[in-house]
Amino acid sequence: MSQTVKVKIRPGNSLEFPAICVHCSREASEQMPLKKRRGRLTRLIDVPLCDQCAAELRRKSGEEERLGRLGRFVAVIAGVLALVAGYLLSPNGMSPLLRLVVALVLGSITGLSVLAYFQRRSLAAAHAEKLAIIDSAKMTDFSWRATTFRFDNDDFAQRFASINESRLMEAAGVKATER
Repeated sequence: MSQTVKVKIRPGNSLEFPAICVHCSREASEQMPLKKRRGRLTRLIDVPLCDQCAAELRRKSGEEERLGRLGRFVAVIAGVLALVAGYLLSPNGMSPLLRLVVALVLGSITGLSVLAYFQRRSLAAAHAEKLAIIDSAKMTDFSWRATTFRFDNDDFAQRFASINESRLMEAAGVKATER
Protein backbone atom coordinates (compact mmCIF):
# COMPACT_ATOMS: atom_id res chain seq x y z
CA MET A 1 0.00 0.00 0.00
CA SER A 2 1.44 3.39 -0.86
CA GLN A 3 1.42 6.60 1.11
CA THR A 4 1.41 10.17 -0.10
CA VAL A 5 3.42 12.77 1.80
CA LYS A 6 3.40 16.49 0.98
CA VAL A 7 6.15 18.68 2.44
CA LYS A 8 7.01 22.35 2.29
CA ILE A 9 10.22 22.82 0.35
CA ARG A 10 11.33 25.59 -1.92
CA PRO A 11 13.71 25.14 -4.85
CA GLY A 12 17.29 25.12 -3.65
CA ASN A 13 16.40 23.94 -0.13
CA SER A 14 17.21 20.43 1.03
CA LEU A 15 15.05 17.71 2.53
CA GLU A 16 16.02 15.15 5.14
CA PHE A 17 15.50 11.49 4.29
CA PRO A 18 15.82 8.49 6.60
CA ALA A 19 19.08 6.56 6.24
CA ILE A 20 17.23 3.54 4.88
CA CYS A 21 16.46 2.36 1.36
CA VAL A 22 13.29 3.77 -0.10
CA HIS A 23 12.47 0.34 -1.55
CA CYS A 24 13.50 -2.31 0.98
CA SER A 25 14.35 -0.42 4.22
CA ARG A 26 17.94 -1.72 4.39
CA GLU A 27 20.76 0.66 5.30
CA ALA A 28 21.17 3.16 2.46
CA SER A 29 24.49 4.17 0.96
CA GLU A 30 23.54 5.29 -2.56
CA GLN A 31 20.92 7.55 -4.13
CA MET A 32 18.24 7.38 -6.80
CA PRO A 33 17.18 10.64 -8.45
CA LEU A 34 13.48 11.47 -8.65
CA LYS A 35 12.68 13.85 -11.47
CA LYS A 36 9.44 15.67 -12.20
CA ARG A 37 8.93 18.12 -15.03
CA ARG A 38 6.20 20.71 -15.39
CA GLY A 39 6.51 22.87 -18.46
CA ARG A 40 10.00 24.34 -18.44
CA LEU A 41 10.56 23.64 -14.73
CA THR A 42 12.21 20.46 -13.55
CA ARG A 43 12.62 19.39 -9.94
CA LEU A 44 15.29 16.81 -9.13
CA ILE A 45 15.53 15.23 -5.66
CA ASP A 46 17.70 12.26 -4.62
CA VAL A 47 16.23 9.54 -2.39
CA PRO A 48 18.33 6.94 -0.53
CA LEU A 49 18.95 3.40 -1.85
CA CYS A 50 20.83 0.41 -0.49
CA ASP A 51 23.70 -1.22 -2.38
CA GLN A 52 21.59 -4.15 -3.60
CA CYS A 53 18.79 -1.96 -4.98
CA ALA A 54 21.31 0.40 -6.61
CA ALA A 55 23.01 -2.60 -8.25
CA GLU A 56 19.64 -3.81 -9.50
CA LEU A 57 18.97 -0.38 -11.04
CA ARG A 58 22.26 -0.58 -12.95
CA ARG A 59 21.55 -4.14 -14.19
CA LYS A 60 19.97 -4.32 -17.64
CA SER A 61 17.93 -7.09 -19.19
CA GLY A 62 18.99 -8.44 -22.58
CA GLU A 63 16.08 -6.72 -24.32
CA GLU A 64 16.82 -3.47 -22.48
CA GLU A 65 20.44 -3.60 -23.64
CA ARG A 66 19.43 -4.49 -27.20
CA LEU A 67 16.94 -1.61 -27.42
CA GLY A 68 19.52 0.80 -25.99
CA ARG A 69 22.11 -0.11 -28.62
CA LEU A 70 19.56 -0.19 -31.42
CA GLY A 71 18.22 3.19 -30.28
CA ARG A 72 21.65 4.83 -30.43
CA PHE A 73 22.28 3.40 -33.90
CA VAL A 74 18.86 4.41 -35.27
CA ALA A 75 19.14 7.88 -33.68
CA VAL A 76 22.46 8.53 -35.44
CA ILE A 77 21.10 7.31 -38.79
CA ALA A 78 17.87 9.34 -38.43
CA GLY A 79 19.81 12.44 -37.36
CA VAL A 80 22.19 12.21 -40.33
CA LEU A 81 19.32 11.61 -42.77
CA ALA A 82 17.41 14.58 -41.35
CA LEU A 83 20.55 16.72 -41.56
CA VAL A 84 21.09 15.83 -45.23
CA ALA A 85 17.40 16.22 -46.09
CA GLY A 86 17.22 19.53 -44.23
CA TYR A 87 20.21 20.88 -46.12
CA LEU A 88 19.05 19.67 -49.53
CA LEU A 89 15.42 20.73 -49.09
CA SER A 90 16.08 24.17 -47.63
CA PRO A 91 15.58 27.07 -50.09
CA ASN A 92 18.54 27.76 -52.36
CA GLY A 93 18.17 31.47 -51.66
CA MET A 94 19.45 30.97 -48.12
CA SER A 95 23.16 31.25 -47.47
CA PRO A 96 24.94 27.88 -47.22
CA LEU A 97 25.88 28.58 -43.61
CA LEU A 98 22.24 29.27 -42.63
CA ARG A 99 21.11 26.16 -44.51
CA LEU A 100 23.67 24.13 -42.57
CA VAL A 101 22.54 25.58 -39.23
CA VAL A 102 18.88 24.80 -40.00
CA ALA A 103 19.84 21.28 -41.10
CA LEU A 104 21.91 20.74 -37.93
CA VAL A 105 19.00 21.81 -35.74
CA LEU A 106 16.62 19.53 -37.65
CA GLY A 107 19.06 16.60 -37.46
CA SER A 108 19.66 17.13 -33.74
CA ILE A 109 15.96 17.30 -32.92
CA THR A 110 15.26 14.18 -34.98
CA GLY A 111 18.12 12.20 -33.47
CA LEU A 112 17.24 13.18 -29.90
CA SER A 113 13.56 12.36 -30.46
CA VAL A 114 14.40 8.90 -31.77
CA LEU A 115 16.80 8.33 -28.87
CA ALA A 116 14.14 9.37 -26.31
CA TYR A 117 11.64 6.99 -27.91
CA PHE A 118 14.05 4.06 -27.66
CA GLN A 119 14.96 4.96 -24.07
CA ARG A 120 11.29 4.75 -23.09
CA ARG A 121 10.97 1.41 -24.89
CA SER A 122 14.16 0.17 -23.23
CA LEU A 123 12.90 1.04 -19.75
CA ALA A 124 9.63 -0.78 -20.45
CA ALA A 125 11.70 -3.92 -21.16
CA ALA A 126 13.52 -3.77 -17.81
CA HIS A 127 13.37 -6.53 -15.18
CA ALA A 128 10.34 -6.47 -12.88
CA GLU A 129 12.62 -5.91 -9.86
CA LYS A 130 14.14 -2.82 -11.46
CA LEU A 131 10.70 -1.41 -12.30
CA ALA A 132 9.55 -2.06 -8.71
CA ILE A 133 12.51 -0.10 -7.35
CA ILE A 134 11.87 2.78 -9.74
CA ASP A 135 8.17 2.82 -8.81
CA SER A 136 8.82 2.61 -5.06
CA ALA A 137 9.16 6.41 -4.85
CA LYS A 138 7.61 9.05 -7.08
CA MET A 139 7.45 12.80 -6.99
CA THR A 140 3.80 13.26 -7.93
CA ASP A 141 3.58 17.05 -7.83
CA PHE A 142 5.57 20.15 -6.97
CA SER A 143 5.12 23.89 -6.78
CA TRP A 144 7.27 26.83 -5.73
CA ARG A 145 6.60 26.00 -2.06
CA ALA A 146 5.76 22.29 -1.76
CA THR A 147 6.52 18.83 -3.14
CA THR A 148 4.30 15.75 -2.97
CA PHE A 149 5.84 12.27 -2.82
CA ARG A 150 4.30 8.82 -3.12
CA PHE A 151 6.17 6.02 -1.33
CA ASP A 152 5.28 2.32 -1.66
CA ASN A 153 7.33 1.43 1.44
CA ASP A 154 5.13 2.35 4.43
CA ASP A 155 8.04 2.21 6.89
CA PHE A 156 10.06 4.66 4.79
CA ALA A 157 7.03 6.96 4.38
CA GLN A 158 6.39 7.06 8.13
CA ARG A 159 10.06 7.75 8.93
CA PHE A 160 10.22 10.44 6.24
CA ALA A 161 7.08 12.08 7.62
CA SER A 162 8.40 12.00 11.20
CA ILE A 163 11.79 13.46 10.20
CA ASN A 164 10.09 16.27 8.27
CA GLU A 165 7.14 16.71 10.64
CA SER A 166 7.53 20.49 10.83
CA ARG A 167 7.29 20.68 7.01
CA LEU A 168 4.27 18.41 6.51
CA MET A 169 1.30 19.76 4.63
CA GLU A 170 -2.14 18.40 3.87
CA ALA A 171 -2.11 16.09 0.85
CA ALA A 172 -5.62 15.48 -0.49
CA GLY A 173 -7.14 16.28 2.89
CA VAL A 174 -4.84 14.08 5.02
CA LYS A 175 -1.18 14.44 6.01
CA ALA A 176 -0.23 10.93 4.94
CA THR A 177 -2.94 9.23 2.92
CA GLU A 178 -3.14 5.63 1.92
CA ARG A 179 -4.09 4.87 -1.61
